[in-house]
Amino acid sequence: ILGYIETKLAGQVRYQFTPPGAVISISADDRFRGMGIGTALMKKSFSHLKKKHPGLKKVIAFVKKNNPGSLRFFDKNGFKFFRNLKINGIPSVEYRILI
Repeated sequence: ILGYIETKLAGQVRYQFTPPGAVISISADDRFRGMGIGTALMKKSFSHLKKKHPGLKKVIAFVKKNNPGSLRFFDKNGFKFFRNLKINGIPSVEYRILI
């Protein structure tokens, strides 16, 4: 799902489907951060997921520990801490949310 402000791409949400859920990847253009575009896109994408994949119940987010903005984003948007892990040797956090 892509989000535009006027004619400028402001952000996007993508998913990789890996049973029993989907892994979310979300990004926002630096010019539009802090404006709620990420939250709006994520909510829109959840609605889309529920319609297109009714059996899907869980969304997973992997976040690098050295990315405080993303950690706050997922905390603020209802994701719950699941575990600490390393991805390619980088300390990371796995968050999950039921949709």
